[in-house]
Formats: sequence, structure tokens, C-alpha cells
Amino acid sequence: MKKEADAMVHDFTLIYALDSGMGSQEDVLRQVAGSDCADATVGWGRPGHVGLAFSRDASDRYAALHSQTYGQAIDAEKLIPHMLEAFMVGDRGFRGRRPDKSGSTLPKLG
Repeated sequence: MKKEADAMVHDFTLIYALDSGMGSQEDVLRQVAGSDCADATVGWGRPGHVGLAFSRDASDRYAALHSQTYGQAIDAEKLIPHMLEAFMVGDRGFRGRRPDKSGSTLPKLG
């Protein structure tokens, strides 16, 4: 990954509930080792769950998580439209708003 001049190291942990068909901890470790998560620190704190801890160089935490998830570095500013779209699609209150006279579904400020 290309390091940015203003990059910082960001640490984060992803916790997954394991499917009952995943097998033993050794089976899970083999799957992690053969994936893009091979550099993760693996934790087994809660039964039926696995935690994967990562450290990534990035300009901010969103960019760090994106680089781990998708395998590519990205500037967080480029993620904002996608994050807003995902939020609006999942927000029942926003989806339920009817357009005002101007056609806007945004709430009035002030």
C-alpha cells in the first residue's frame, strides 16, 4: 500500500460470530491464514466469536478500515458520498419524508 505523507497508524478490531459449521479454532485459523486477513492478530474471547485486530497506515480510521476490507487505499473524502448513500437507504425516517414544495426531502434547518 502506498503511504500518504499525513498517514497515521490506526488500530481496529473486527469481531465475527462464527457459524456452527466453521469447525475448530484450528480450522478458523487456517482460513484466516489463507485470506487477506493473514496479518491480523486473532482473539478468542467470547465463545462462538473470533476477533481480528489490525493496524493500518492511513489518513484516518475510515480509510484504514476500507483498505483492510477492500485491499486498496482510498482517501476518506471519496468515501463520504457512499457512506451518506448507505445511511440514507437504511434510515426509515429519511426514506419516509415526503418532498416539500421545492421537491427537497431534507429537513428544514433553523
